[in-house]
Amino acid sequence: MLVIMWIVQLIQYFGHADLTFLGLYPRTLSGLSGILFAPFIHAGFFHLINNTLPFLITAFAIKSAYPDIARRVFVLIYFLTGIWVWVAARPAYHIGASGIVYGMISFLLLMGLLRREKKSISLALMVVFLYGSFIWGLFPIDPAVSWESHMLGAVAGVFAAYRYRKVGWQKKVPVEPTPEELEKMPYWKYEVEGPLKDEYRQAPFKSPPSIPIHYIFKPSAGKKAKDEES
Repeated sequence: MLVIMWIVQLIQYFGHADLTFLGLYPRTLSGLSGILFAPFIHAGFFHLINNTLPFLITAFAIKSAYPDIARRVFVLIYFLTGIWVWVAARPAYHIGASGIVYGMISFLLLMGLLRREKKSISLALMVVFLYGSFIWGLFPIDPAVSWESHMLGAVAGVFAAYRYRKVGWQKKVPVEPTPEELEKMPYWKYEVEGPLKDEYRQAPFKSPPSIPIHYIFKPSAGKKAKDEES
């Protein structure tokens, strides 16, 4: 997808073309095509460069950490962001992939909170460290920036995280071993003396062999003399 973004921008630059008309214009029939095409169109190389690295890092993080749901998450964020912008944004052309980037950032953040496993929390902390300032993009500070795409993309990421929070992951619960599993465990708990010691060290888990013990009563000399006197 990044390759296509750069090809489109090179076509605009060297062909002196302006493809903004393919962007997303809310609540118009012609603007519906922007749901599909708007993320590939940028206002210039500066705009594209600002989206390239965050897009690459967050997409790679989702693909690496959540391979079972990565594609579904991306598609959901992609289309939800476009549809919501078409429905609710101000009447202007909205272009660029920043809405999808915001969606992937919020997805990683919320997954860290919902799953609470080391990998998810680590990725959430990484996102905070790298893109903690992304929160300012959610507000209408710059009229030339589509803050609606940022905000609605972030909401789409939250929705995707909640939707797939349990897919492909189960919380680990300690379970006591079954008798069959105990039988397969290596024998190490018991010390066996005698000629069978080495054999039982390598044997499967089992009780140590029973050893018969015989007691022989032998009275002491003093007790024996006392018994004879009596």
